[in-house]
Amino acid sequence: GRCPAQLGGNARTMVDMVGAEDGVRGTNKGVAKFSTHTAFCSWAVDKLRLVVERPEGCDGTLVASVSTVDADASAAAGDFVALREVPVVFGPFETWKVVEVCVLNSPSTTKPEKSFLLELHTVNNAGVSLKMSVCAITVVDDATFKAKLARRIARLRREMRKALEGKGDWMDRFRDALQLHGGIDEDTGEEFEPTVADMIAHFATVFWKVQLALVPPKEWGNGLPAFVGSMMVIIVWTVIMFYMAKIFGCAAGLSQAAIGFAFLSGGTSLPDTFASRIAAVNEPTADNSITNVTGSNSVNVFVGLGLPWLFASIYWATTGPTEEWLARYPQVVARFPAGQAGYVLVGGDLGFTVAGFVIVCLLGVCLLVYRRFALGAELGGGRSAKRASAAVLVGLWLTYTTSVCLKFADKF
Repeated sequence: GRCPAQLGGNARTMVDMVGAEDGVRGTNKGVAKFSTHTAFCSWAVDKLRLVVERPEGCDGTLVASVSTVDADASAAAGDFVALREVPVVFGPFETWKVVEVCVLNSPSTTKPEKSFLLELHTVNNAGVSLKMSVCAITVVDDATFKAKLARRIARLRREMRKALEGKGDWMDRFRDALQLHGGIDEDTGEEFEPTVADMIAHFATVFWKVQLALVPPKEWGNGLPAFVGSMMVIIVWTVIMFYMAKIFGCAAGLSQAAIGFAFLSGGTSLPDTFASRIAAVNEPTADNSITNVTGSNSVNVFVGLGLPWLFASIYWATTGPTEEWLARYPQVVARFPAGQAGYVLVGGDLGFTVAGFVIVCLLGVCLLVYRRFALGAELGGGRSAKRASAAVLVGLWLTYTTSVCLKFADKF
């Protein structure tokens, strides 16, 4: 009659420890905020329930108050019952509460769409408001509400199916690439109607979206097929970009070194630029955005140059000297024993480019150090400080690029 038990696989979770500052219990009461910044409901309901969270601490009792913005005017319009500093009290170790908003005194399904705001103020022991959280409420007719709810449920089911089955639908990627979509609300997952800017961006990028849809879904094979497919797309377009730049340089009368330095290097660095921007916006510190740049450059130097040089050295060490090798590098033939050859790469203007690169890198580091002492942060700051720092860094890049290209053209 006993139910057999069986151990499952290893599982991990993350636990956030809240409730104490500086190791002293009872000192961190936290703040209250809405669990979402936007919400919607139908005129057919009489109450809307919102969750109020207490994420940053749970020691002791916390008091907050909820009010509607322009409460008197909203109540006079008969759209909902106004709230005026309705208290929300959290007991010790309570981390969430439910607040009810009466939408209508007499529910109806034919009213036009209307919106109003709720403000949540955290109050300290002296009755002073510490922090405010805002939630925008949109009340719509019953048909619109059901349509919004159906789209949200369909999106949730699709995401749950992918998560539970551990596999993605490859055809969904092509549908998403070809279909025109609007923006998505990060809190509710609701998709907005496409704007003119969305249409322009879609038709400008649909060519690239379809190509990226060729990459297998990341849920397959622990992401290995997606990684291989992504690398193949990058390799193919790197080759295409190389030959296009070569043809452009030939038509414009520019050397291959100048084309590679001015165009190819900029094109291959754009993904790092966008990745660093995303890291700077989403991360609490500047570590990821700066280390992304330095890490990418180290990979370019040590792997991008090291692997081709290694393979070329192995090839010439095993092949030996050829007539073409002997004719091309007569100045280094005497350095090798008879019957042996090696990979030879003439430095040319390498010393000038490396010296210039070191100089502009040191100037960039000096700017970061100055910002640390003057502004207290490597990134961000006021608008004037951000623009000045950006102008200095862009100026360094333009100066370095121009000087190297002029050197390649034997202008100085």
